[in-house]
Amino acid sequence: LYERETAVSHLIAAYHTLGSSGDNSDQAPTIATIHTLLTEHPNWHWGKDYATFYQMLGELLAAQTLEQILAIQPPPTQQTSTLPPVMTRSMERMVRVINELHKMKRVEDLTTQLIFLENGQEGIYETQQFVKRELTAVSANIAAPLPEQAALTTVLEHWQKALITAIRRLKGRAAITSALQTQSCTYRHPLPLLWRISNQGLNVAQDVRLRLLPNAGYELTERHESTIAILPPGEEQMVQLTLLPPPQTQRLRVEWEIIYDDAVDDDRRMTFGDVVDFTVPDKPFERIFPIPYVTGTPLKSDGVFVGREDVFAFIRENLLGAYQNNVIILHGQRRTGKTSVLYRLGQVMADTHFGVLIDMQGKPARGEADFLYSIADDIVFALEDAGIAVELPNQVDFDRNPEFYFAARFLRGLRPFLQNKNLLLMFDEFEELQRRVEDGRLQPEIFQFLRNLMQHETRVDFVFSGTHKLEDLGAKYWSVLFNIAAYKPITFLSPQEIRRLILEPVADYPIEYDPLAVERIIEVTAGHPYFTQLVLHEMIVYYNEMQVSYLTIVDVDQVLGRIIERGEAHFKYIWAESTAAEREVLQGMAELLTNAEVVSVGDLVVFLQERGCKSKDRWQSALASLRGRDILTAPNAKSPLHRFKVDLIRRWIDATRPAL
Repeated sequence: LYERETAVSHLIAAYHTLGSSGDNSDQAPTIATIHTLLTEHPNWHWGKDYATFYQMLGELLAAQTLEQILAIQPPPTQQTSTLPPVMTRSMERMVRVINELHKMKRVEDLTTQLIFLENGQEGIYETQQFVKRELTAVSANIAAPLPEQAALTTVLEHWQKALITAIRRLKGRAAITSALQTQSCTYRHPLPLLWRISNQGLNVAQDVRLRLLPNAGYELTERHESTIAILPPGEEQMVQLTLLPPPQTQRLRVEWEIIYDDAVDDDRRMTFGDVVDFTVPDKPFERIFPIPYVTGTPLKSDGVFVGREDVFAFIRENLLGAYQNNVIILHGQRRTGKTSVLYRLGQVMADTHFGVLIDMQGKPARGEADFLYSIADDIVFALEDAGIAVELPNQVDFDRNPEFYFAARFLRGLRPFLQNKNLLLMFDEFEELQRRVEDGRLQPEIFQFLRNLMQHETRVDFVFSGTHKLEDLGAKYWSVLFNIAAYKPITFLSPQEIRRLILEPVADYPIEYDPLAVERIIEVTAGHPYFTQLVLHEMIVYYNEMQVSYLTIVDVDQVLGRIIERGEAHFKYIWAESTAAEREVLQGMAELLTNAEVVSVGDLVVFLQERGCKSKDRWQSALASLRGRDILTAPNAKSPLHRFKVDLIRRWIDATRPAL
């Protein structure tokens, strides 16, 4: 047989070696031999199709890295259609794996690439099971296993290792992108520029450096490089650098490079470029005076009052809805705009109520007679302001029986003047009632009198505003009101409300905020009413001083620095009202958040303990208290991750408090 059919003898020997050799290194040369013999004898039965199959099998076996696998071009389906079904299906499964991996080339997102790699890994596992099951079943009916089974098994083992290596490498890779945010601005010298640096990879980037490159179109300054120590995956940071543009230029091309380390490589480098267009203001500068924003006092006009529609809707529903409740508690932290809501509430409810603001801190402190008489005076003044003339009673009439005279004589005597409206008594700083009782300036029975008034005086509704819910005060006096009050928290402004507050009050002036400047104001204030008004007030002071019509994020940062350096009283109030444990937590959080978005409780505890601070229990209590005061926030009650709710507070602590 050898002498007559040498080629056939060589083919049989090769098939025998492929099927029986236990040495995997024999497979590649043996497959090459079989492919050569089949190619040289195209007239053999199935020779052409088998030649194509073995050519593909050789390529599959040679591919031992992801890059080599991706370089394989799958054969057209019809070229393998005449092979035995088990071999055809085996090859089809291999081709599906290749096609799935080829999808990686169509995307840049590493997370999506990882999905395709894991899909490919799953396809390899399924193919391994198929090869083991189907080819073994075929081999059971013949004397020896199919020769292709060992080679296919080797291919799949190589590919499995290649994908494991690729997945590990991908998971260790950071992917840093940078985008110049200051693409249009007015000409300045020096010119501040802002970049958004993002890590779209799957691992941490370290020592991320943004460096301006020399260019004939501009000069570098000392602030031409910035470093981010750590940038976790999925996070981003803003970086600001400056350069010196040439005079009288309308467009400037800027070039920069990003250098960073990750778990795979050190000093990865990428070069970028973009263009800055200089704009000319549409209108000449115009000084804004008076400044519309108000700091430190309640808002009494509509000009800079925005939002709170949910609060007003809640009050309307309770006072006018099907299930009416005439006692409402508005509660929120200090300087969150509660008094401003009360001023606005009188106007909002004007169709159905005469609003009467009662400032508890300004009330006389010489007993029930003076207290109730002063409320009567507030009511008479409010009615006069609404065009209704009502005579104020003699004060001596309150001396004999103040509660009886106020309810039975004064309030009932007002009914003919109220027409179809109710009185809306709005008590600001209602906690002052308890203080006066505890100081002996009012009798505890004043609470029972108020409850009786609320339950039986149908033409009077009540709104109380303070920093607590009634039950949070923990005093027996308020228990008489627990069950008859509806509660509504006064929280922070929404991002949309902040945007309105930034833009609407100055809409008639030639001032324009860059969108990134708006976002920075939202970020640092979180919509805290006082801090938002404070920042916007100082932005107008800065605008008037610098005479720049287009305000950028760089201008916002300049203003924030001024506010922190000056040291607003409310910062100091927050610090003074915090316990020693709370101050430790605030300082630790401020230091840890220098290069992070959030801090876990575990990291905070370790940080504080390393610096000699003690008592984990005190810190847990401090965290709960700071969350309750809207100074810190967490995604939910059980989350260990915390951050400052108002980033401006973090900045003040970081700038003014010594390191632990």
